[in-house]
This record gives sequence, structure tokens and C-alpha cells, in this order.
Amino acid sequence: MNTAKQTGPPSLLRLATAEGVSGAITIDVVGEIDIATLPALDTQFGQALRRRELSQVVVDLSGVGFCGVAGLQAFVDLDQRCNALGVDLELKPSRIVRRALDVTGLCSRFRLIGRWGANSQTTFAGRDRLSG
Repeated sequence: MNTAKQTGPPSLLRLATAEGVSGAITIDVVGEIDIATLPALDTQFGQALRRRELSQVVVDLSGVGFCGVAGLQAFVDLDQRCNALGVDLELKPSRIVRRALDVTGLCSRFRLIGRWGANSQTTFAGRDRLSG
């Protein structure tokens, strides 16, 4: 497992990449994604896309507790880069990330997996849904 050098405050974001089979990799993201932690996230994404024979990138965001606009833009940029390389991209969002994707209309852009993925029956139409 490779760990990217952190450029933001050390407690705000932890990143790790694990290689799977048949050209698949998983990038684990834990913490907060915002303008301060974006450089480390971009570095990790860039390193992942430079791998030979890459076929799939799974970004596990289940440990993300905050995702600002900078994070959403990073996901869109990663999606564009993966498409250009012919690499499948899957996001495994946390509840927080899923809500950010929902309210910005970005859910349909990504293949979402996991508890808060595409098959989730949860919608975030009201604030009362966020308490659970």
C-alpha cells in the first residue's frame, strides 16, 4: 500500500492506494476534502493514473466527513481523465459525499457503489434525513 505525502495539515486527510487484480486500484480517502487538502488528493489521483495497464480506479470515500466544492471538482476532473484513458471509475461515497453529489446534480455522472451508492434508496430532500 502506497501513501501519498500530505501537503495539508496531517490530521485532515489520509490517503492510501492499494493495487488489486487485473489493473484495478483502490484509493482510500479518509478525512476532509477541501482547498487545503486538495493538493494531496490531486497528487494521489495523478500517481494512480500513471500506472501501467490500469483498467479500473475505485475511490473509497466512505471515510470522508467533509467534501467541499474543491473535492467535487477533483472527482469531475478524475472522471474526465479516466474517460480519456479508457479507465473505469467507481466512487464509494460516504453519506456526506453522497449528499454533496445529490445537491449538485453530479450523482448521475459517476458509477456509485457501496452503502451510499447508486442503489441506495436514500434521498436528501430534507434536512431531517441528515440526522440518521
